[in-house]
Amino acid sequence: MPPGVKNHLMNTVLNQWVNYPINLSMIEIENPFIVIDDFFSADDLNGHLEYLKKWRDRVIGPGYFVDLKGSPSGLLWRHELNIRLIESVAQLLNSSNLVRGNFVEINSEDSKQEMMIVQSRLNESEISNPMIVINAFFQGRTVSRYREELQEWLRYGLSTDAAKEFVCSPDLVIVFENLQKLYAAAWLMLTAYEDHTSESEQAEKPPVPHVRLYNLDNEPLPIHQEILPNLVSIIKNKLPTTYAIYYLGYKPGNHTSAFLLVLTADQEQGEALSLGTMLEESCRPRDVVVLVHYASAVVNAIKKGDHFFNRALACPALYISGNMLLPDSDIIKPSRPIDLGEANWERWRKQAKEFLMGAEYYLSCGAYSAALFSLHQCAEDILIAIVRSVLGYKINSHNLLRLLRVTQFFTNDLTAVFKIDTEQSKRNFNILKDAYINVRYLDSYEPDSSSLDILYPVVSDLLSTAEAIHNQFLLRNSI
Repeated sequence: MPPGVKNHLMNTVLNQWVNYPINLSMIEIENPFIVIDDFFSADDLNGHLEYLKKWRDRVIGPGYFVDLKGSPSGLLWRHELNIRLIESVAQLLNSSNLVRGNFVEINSEDSKQEMMIVQSRLNESEISNPMIVINAFFQGRTVSRYREELQEWLRYGLSTDAAKEFVCSPDLVIVFENLQKLYAAAWLMLTAYEDHTSESEQAEKPPVPHVRLYNLDNEPLPIHQEILPNLVSIIKNKLPTTYAIYYLGYKPGNHTSAFLLVLTADQEQGEALSLGTMLEESCRPRDVVVLVHYASAVVNAIKKGDHFFNRALACPALYISGNMLLPDSDIIKPSRPIDLGEANWERWRKQAKEFLMGAEYYLSCGAYSAALFSLHQCAEDILIAIVRSVLGYKINSHNLLRLLRVTQFFTNDLTAVFKIDTEQSKRNFNILKDAYINVRYLDSYEPDSSSLDILYPVVSDLLSTAEAIHNQFLLRNSI
């Protein structure tokens, strides 16, 4: 192939992406109003117009742009805000999520000044339908051309020399006027969008799930005097490196359940989470939850004031090997300030909500594998969040079933969301549970879209239930 033809084909392939929103995240592409809201959070409508005029003056006249702090760096930020705004409104042209309403009636006290500015920039038709302005903004100019022109504005705005003939005067005037009208139209649409969203949230706000928190009871009943010795025997037989077994308690109303902490020798080759699952299977048909940890790791955690292990080692010991070196009793302090778990909660919950939004986007465009993986990650993150917040137990696991079993230390409500006692719900849960492996590593894997239609609201309910549990936990511990 001749070099010229090859270069032409390569440029054709590259050029198909030149108008792509390269400065927006996937969530912002899905909902451009996030970007428009950021734009007007940075400054009000009048402030943006004033800065735009100042920027234009620095392009055509001597001297460089200086912000309120006396620095030219503010122009870099203004440039980025404008590019992101242009890319976001371009997405609205192809969006079905448009807000329509009677924009003329926006007359609240806080918006009167902005409406006067809007009326000075737009005619009645444009105020009634701001999409007229958006369409006109891109008539004869693409997103990539606006990027190029504003890059020139940036270059000369930061230079002491005026652009003079290097920036075409008619182009400069068109861009300036177009941006002024775009600001006004974007403000109108954002205001209407916020009103619409507020009304929708009030009309469709889901009821707060009814949840129940409980504490394990670690005072053994007569039935436990029969059950526990057998469980200790099974564990020691299956895991010969066992150093200690602690009885953490049983669930209220379920006297045959048992929660155990097993400390094992550091030379044990098995992975702790897998060992816990193996021991639980070995203890069936008893309902037993077993946490396995290396002895030295637990001792070190206690010396650092770890909340969960401090409480756990204050529980009854069912077995202690002569090889086990316990920390001094005065180190064990079971109390914990409640705010220690809040950072973990906010960090993991935020990530869970972002994955849920991602799943919604992928479902809308038929990317089912990505949607399923996002739902798995949402469920994983919210379960990690609630366990770390309520228990103070620093768990990390991709195994959703394992995470759910740990939440049974304090509630049954999260497990109940999945209704895995029915065959169909159990199949759907297994699709979600196995997504981490299947989507990542099986090339031929194609999830069933009908299962995703069921799993999305279930994972959404899981998030709502976890939030209700967290709120009840805060309330209970603040009284």
